Amino acid sequence: MDDTSATITIISRFRAVPASSSILVSPGTVVEPDTPVARVETLLGKLWRVNVARDLRIPPQTAPTRLAVRPGESVSAGDPVAVGGAFFNRLVSRSPVDGVLALVSKNRGIVYVREKVETGSSDGPVEVPVADMLGVPPLAMMVYKAEGAAVGLVAVRGQVLARRGKTMVTAPVYGRITNLSTVKGTITLKPLFRTQTISAYMKGVVTRIDPAEGVEVSGRATVIRCIWGLGGESHGPIRVLSGDLTEESQLEEGSVVVANGTATYEALLHASESGVKGVILGWLRSGVAMRFAGGMKNMGVTGDEPVPFPVILTEGFLPQPMRDGVLRTLTASQGLMCSLNGSTHIRAGVVRPEILIYPD
Repeated sequence: MDDTSATITIISRFRAVPASSSILVSPGTVVEPDTPVARVETLLGKLWRVNVARDLRIPPQTAPTRLAVRPGESVSAGDPVAVGGAFFNRLVSRSPVDGVLALVSKNRGIVYVREKVETGSSDGPVEVPVADMLGVPPLAMMVYKAEGAAVGLVAVRGQVLARRGKTMVTAPVYGRITNLSTVKGTITLKPLFRTQTISAYMKGVVTRIDPAEGVEVSGRATVIRCIWGLGGESHGPIRVLSGDLTEESQLEEGSVVVANGTATYEALLHASESGVKGVILGWLRSGVAMRFAGGMKNMGVTGDEPVPFPVILTEGFLPQPMRDGVLRTLTASQGLMCSLNGSTHIRAGVVRPEILIYPD
């Protein structure tokens, strides 16, 4: 793979965001790799069908010309998604839920709204004091508990967990019910998702914003494309080792470690304990990679593994040191900030892991 050039070029990366996100930057904003560019506050759930042609009494093929919102834009329950009719006989087709206009069927005159699911915000288990909120003894909670409030089931934010007369107790987060305590009169939920931010990933300037699609960031960097990787995105200053990464290697917290050779499983654990942000190796045995990733089954599609940092291989799984050009570029970049992404898709729509090195 021809990635040995140390040429600094202008590059752009598009940070795609769900339609339910809030953009946090503007064109011209200077960003670092960890600068938040968007905040995801909701998930997208059930798809609702809205028969625009029927509501407006028009031929299905003309429905796209009557839309009041564009695909990808947000709507609230009751908002118009399409309008028609004469001035004194205005016809409106409305959204049944809070959501995002997802699809438009030109042949059937139907639009589809993807419902928004509020997640709530919590980093850990949430214990809901159901009995106290209902004013009953802890054991009596089970009498008023809703049918859908059972251990193992998922509750969306706002779902009723228990009801006594006009008093209702609802789920404060979108999560899985993990415990019903008749001793304390509580229901515990483990959040499945939480409010999260999407970072710029690279150092540069925001050059384009599409509220429905995402944010483009552009900047100057040297790009090295590699053979295989795992884990998602990270960044940090480059620290080059001589030889292999071992359990005795002196590692700097927050750095991206480069080793010309390979590493053992124990060496990768040592890197994790040392707090490094990424590891770039010449090669790594596939068995070690699979073990570090927790027993992954598909090595052809990576990026979401539960690993503490990305691991990127410049050559692959067979014993082979880094090519001279790649090693020279990384060695000459000692101390410089870099971004890295271990995501790899071997099959259709090939995606290779990359390293972006920024000039001082």
